[in-house]
Amino acid sequence: MKIKEAITKAAEENIGYKKWENRKWLRTWNEEIQRAIEEKKANYRIYLQNKTMDYYIEYKRHPEIVSKMTRRQRRDDLDKFVKTLERDTRGTQRRGFKIFKQLQLQEKDKLKIDPITKTEWKEY
Repeated sequence: MKIKEAITKAAEENIGYKKWENRKWLRTWNEEIQRAIEEKKANYRIYLQNKTMDYYIEYKRHPEIVSKMTRRQRRDDLDKFVKTLERDTRGTQRRGFKIFKQLQLQEKDKLKIDPITKTEWKEY
């Protein structure tokens, strides 16, 4: 375990890290996209079994369809989110403040700064 800890600490110091951004208000996954992904995987398996040009074209067409569907879904979800925020600005504004607080915490997690304590500063 000590070797693993030393390696991860060295990597953190040199490279840094990015915390996973959890955007609870954006939902980009639904059953339609799930079915399209399963179809894409099935076409890929068929292409691997029978490597012909027709199966290749069919296989290559599906990733484009899935990416368009996810882009459309993200755009729609973002529009819904913005509309709820606009409605919230007229009301109690609780949702807006929660989101801004969450964004602020995410930015704070990205910056990994070791603050110097007063005793360390005096010794320096």
